[in-house]
Amino acid sequence: MRIPQTLYVFAEYSFFCGAFAELDAYKTTVVRHNRVHASHAFGLDFDDGTSNYDIYNNLCIVVGIKLRDGFDRRVHNNLLIGSGFELHMSFEQNNDLIYSNVVYFNKAYNQLCVSPKATTVFSHNLYWNGGEEIIGLPEQDFGSVIADPCFVDLENNDFRLSDISPALKL
Repeated sequence: MRIPQTLYVFAEYSFFCGAFAELDAYKTTVVRHNRVHASHAFGLDFDDGTSNYDIYNNLCIVVGIKLRDGFDRRVHNNLLIGSGFELHMSFEQNNDLIYSNVVYFNKAYNQLCVSPKATTVFSHNLYWNGGEEIIGLPEQDFGSVIADPCFVDLENNDFRLSDISPALKL
């Protein structure tokens, strides 16, 4: 795939953008303890250079979490039910960390125009699709598992993890 010249030139300088991204985002923005439910679109949409975010303890139902154009975001301890992660326009040296999440969907993540030098790290996530095939698993995902998350009562939308959930061991 040939990247358009304008994107290529911008991506070339993205290493320097990472250092500049925190000039205005010098304090970490925290997004936590949200329940987001919709029938379409992205649930938590971190777009247009959002940088220095800590995103955790969110429940996303039928919508996922999208990261685009930013740097230094930590996405952890979230439950994504019926959707996965979206990575769009990730630049080199972006330093995004995606770890200790539960994704209950047939596609773990989707990517669009991600730099081959992007430093997004997937680690210790749990993926499940009711025993069916899961596509879009990250190529480099350290310590993650495909296993039933053992929700307390999935049929009645009780997405708390039971005491025997393998997600608690990640």
